[in-house]
Amino acid sequence: MFSFKDIAVEQEVKTKLGPSRIGNLEATPITCSLAFSHISIEQSDVALTALIVTDEPEALSNQIQSWKELVARSALIPDANRSEIAREPLKNIVAQPVLAHILLQNLAVADFSAYVYYARKINIENWDETRYELEFKTLPLLHRLSSKRELIDELLTTEVNAKRFSDAAIKLVAENYHREIESPTLKTSTGKTSAIKELADIVAKITASFIAGDQVAVAQIGYIKTRIRYGENVVTREKHLRDRNPLA
Repeated sequence: MFSFKDIAVEQEVKTKLGPSRIGNLEATPITCSLAFSHISIEQSDVALTALIVTDEPEALSNQIQSWKELVARSALIPDANRSEIAREPLKNIVAQPVLAHILLQNLAVADFSAYVYYARKINIENWDETRYELEFKTLPLLHRLSSKRELIDELLTTEVNAKRFSDAAIKLVAENYHREIESPTLKTSTGKTSAIKELADIVAKITASFIAGDQVAVAQIGYIKTRIRYGENVVTREKHLRDRNPLA
């Protein structure tokens, strides 16, 4: 049986890229922010990267904060816990079924685009760290940075080595598309737009749990399936588009 591990990394990169990644050559790019979240939970058999793209980061951050305030105002929350709930990360709120229902209804109509890249751990157990970073970090970021329809000016992430795989993605854009692009400004999860990183985390959590077969996530994935513009199994290369999305 054919195995991806038999292909050199450099050769793989060339086969995974194509003109469809470049976008419309005539289009004027829209300046966007990108939030990056990678999840590989010990008790789950799925590793997944989620990217969130928005051209209105401050508006989206304000919207996310309003969701938390709405949850905190619920009659089901004791008065003593309201301020605490408002400070909770989204991934913690969605883990509480009663509160998740309020949150997910708002999440379903939010204006953002999600892109996911995943694999079952049993299929990648022989990968070394270089291959893992290429598939789950560098190439997903490359796909967004190489789009001529979007100009990614800031990258919101808590990844320790974000600059390394960001620089690697930019190098691949130059090598494969013969275009020089500026490095996005790296931002940690602090500041006004930090809530978008929380949004990436919750999309990653729900999607990874759904792929792993978690029954709670089976109910939750319906709230975000229309936001997932693209998904890819980084082992089988199965692709998921909005009009044909096996993830949902």
